[in-house]
Amino acid sequence: MTILADNDLKSKVMEGEKMHFHRYFMVERPEYLGEADDRRLMDAVEVTCLIQQIYKVNEILKSLGERQIVDVEIFHKVVDRMLNPAYRMSEIHIERFYQEMKKLEQLSFLLNDLCEVNFNLTSRIDYTILGLSYEEIKSMDKPPYDQDFNDFYFQVYIAFMNGKMDFSKFFTSVKNFLESVNEITLEYPS
Repeated sequence: MTILADNDLKSKVMEGEKMHFHRYFMVERPEYLGEADDRRLMDAVEVTCLIQQIYKVNEILKSLGERQIVDVEIFHKVVDRMLNPAYRMSEIHIERFYQEMKKLEQLSFLLNDLCEVNFNLTSRIDYTILGLSYEEIKSMDKPPYDQDFNDFYFQVYIAFMNGKMDFSKFFTSVKNFLESVNEITLEYPS
């Protein structure tokens, strides 16, 4: 079976249309992998697409003489987290990820007058980075937690992105919410 980063691509490939594969990924996988493996692969592909965009953004910033570029290395660690459920990102890595996402958010805000730019990842990837397993994420998508956590996370995420909350408060708020609502204990390597 093949996992495609774009659902329209699958139909085009199946119909045999000529096309270019810019920004599309195909990931071969053995048949014995399950649903969670498919999600992990798709999430890794999504992060890989973002990494490609970051490389382009960094080239533009360098050509303009900008010294502050986006740290690509942390996104490679995110791919590792997506593909390896046993790998846990440290709090330092999680903070680096969110700080780089904040840079991308600020950059997209500046560019939106010229063109539409989207550097966002699905919330499932954010939740995985925070230390939730796919099973825990799936359980959070069911009542009674489904809207509570998503609404709460969106509010504190926006507050952090807009500079109204520092990372420490954002991280502690999310961690405390998860531990109180779902009795999930998040542990991070040092």
